[in-house]
Amino acid sequence: RSPGMRSVRACRSEHERVCGLFADAFGGAAPAFVARAPGRVNLIGEHIDYCGYSVLPFALAQSTEIACRATDEPTLVIKNARGDAYPPLQVSARDPPIDSSRLCWTNYVLAGIKGICEHLHIDSPKGMLMLLDSHVPSGSGLSSSSSIVVAAALATLYANERMRDIDPAQFASVCARAEHYIGTIGGGMDQAISVLAEPGKAKLISFLPSLTTRNVTLPAAAGFIVANSLVEANKYASCYNTRVVECSLAAAVLAKSLSLSNWQQVRKLCDLQQSSALALDQLAAGVDSHLKPGVYTISDVAKVLGCCGNPNMLVSFARSNWTCRLKKWRSVTCVVASSPPRSSSCTTARCTSTPRQHVCWSSLASVMQPQRRPAQATTRPRSRRLAG
Repeated sequence: RSPGMRSVRACRSEHERVCGLFADAFGGAAPAFVARAPGRVNLIGEHIDYCGYSVLPFALAQSTEIACRATDEPTLVIKNARGDAYPPLQVSARDPPIDSSRLCWTNYVLAGIKGICEHLHIDSPKGMLMLLDSHVPSGSGLSSSSSIVVAAALATLYANERMRDIDPAQFASVCARAEHYIGTIGGGMDQAISVLAEPGKAKLISFLPSLTTRNVTLPAAAGFIVANSLVEANKYASCYNTRVVECSLAAAVLAKSLSLSNWQQVRKLCDLQQSSALALDQLAAGVDSHLKPGVYTISDVAKVLGCCGNPNMLVSFARSNWTCRLKKWRSVTCVVASSPPRSSSCTTARCTSTPRQHVCWSSLASVMQPQRRPAQATTRPRSRRLAG
């Protein structure tokens, strides 16, 4: 079987299962639809999307599904099929609060909802009953958190009948920005592949000047095995944001050291390369010739950038206006001018897809309506193919 191709029966079985879980959670009520967003594996380009460079991921069979029913009450009721380990939440649908000072699984759901409502100016969004069931292992490097954000944003679009008001690439960018509400400054790869993936293909994703993708067909006989280390990586509690800030400050320091006229506008390493018109090997030589060996302290960076006594200017260079956790990483003692580390994904995974006739926008992120079975008859799951 071609890599990643799933049977209609498997897709239908998962769909029926989450609908049954919704009924159990909400007193027998049936969901109106199920929003689905897959996880991903990245083949080439680790920790460079937030520097503005291209990446090559593909989507997985493992996905997050949210069974949902819109209500007339302006309230969100969010539950998790995994039980007591994930406490439920009931909150207002209008500008739901996101406490980025603590890690909570519902923050990812609220971020997707909030991002869409703000982007499309949905001032009075529908209330929703939501039941989340995810098969993307958390903390495994497969973008479980981003798949939740995308699925929640997709559910919000569909429940508020706004699917025609945004195109898929724009939707992916909105989801990437929405995740910043939680306190994680990602680069957009995870959301883009979850929304734009196609069956049997990887995607070469570029971010400048805007989000674009190009299909890379995977060999029909190829298989991908991702070793499961069973060690969970928590981006919220790790140095992930610190690395983003370090790369941003390193770009600004290099731009100033290279005497670029627009150095104050440089926020990413890709900006630096474009503004300097230097090849990567020339930029590497610039690191050796313009930067001191070892580490840069915060004071060193402030002195080079001319913002001593102006912490807000330093924060601006760090692109940190997206997060509420600034105090923690303002106190980081050094910025290392070096290549970002490689990260490893954990679990065994298959590049996969949902059949084309059951999708909305792409072949992976989708909205499906529950089956309706008349007496002595069967029907296939239905989905809406809308804008894009």
